[in-house]
Amino acid sequence: MPIRYNYSEIKKITNGFKNKLGQGGFGSVYKGKLRSGRFVAVKILGKSKANGQDFINEVATIGRIYHVNVMRIIGFAVEGSKCALILEFMPNGSLEKYIFSKQGVIPLISEGKDIETQEDATEYEKKILKKMMIVALWCIQLKPDDRPSMHKVVEMLESDIDFLRMPPKPFLSPHQILEDDDKANPTKLSDPPNDEYTDSSYKFGR
Repeated sequence: MPIRYNYSEIKKITNGFKNKLGQGGFGSVYKGKLRSGRFVAVKILGKSKANGQDFINEVATIGRIYHVNVMRIIGFAVEGSKCALILEFMPNGSLEKYIFSKQGVIPLISEGKDIETQEDATEYEKKILKKMMIVALWCIQLKPDDRPSMHKVVEMLESDIDFLRMPPKPFLSPHQILEDDDKANPTKLSDPPNDEYTDSSYKFGR
C-alpha cells in the first residue's frame, strides 16, 4: 500500500519543487529524493473534479498492482485541492522519447509488424504483452478526455485480451496538430458505451 505523506513533506522531498522533469495533461512532475536516498518522481496534480476520498481510493486500487510494466506508486499526498503522487523514478528519459522515436514500438505496430518476443516466451506471456500495449496506447492519447480513468485501466488489465480494442487514434504522435484530432471527432472515453474499449477485431501483426 502506498505511504501517505503530508504536503509539507512533498515540498521537502522535491527540495521546493526545484527540479522539474516535465509537464503533462494532469500536472507537473518533479524529481525528488526520499530520506532513504532513493530518487523518485513526484507528480503534482492539477485541479481535479474528484474529491479527496475518490483520489485516495484510486491510489489504493493502483497501489495493489504489481507488474514489471506498470510504474509503481510509492506514496501520495492529499490536502484539500492539493494532490500529489510519488512514483518510481525512470532515469533514462521520458516514455514519449521511447514510444514515438523512430526506433519505438508505435511505428512498427502501425506498419503491421509482428510482435517479437523471446523464443521461450509462453502464449500467456505474449497475451500479457499485447494487453499491456493496448492499455498503454489508450493511456497516451493526446487529449486527456480520450484517456481512460484509473478505474477503466484496472478493468482493462483484468479483462481478457480478446475483448480489448484499440483506441480511435492508436498511433497519434504529439507532434501532430490538435486541429486534425478535432476534425476526426473521435468518441470520448470519459463517458464510453460498453464496447468503447472492448470487442475489437483489430489484430497485431499480419
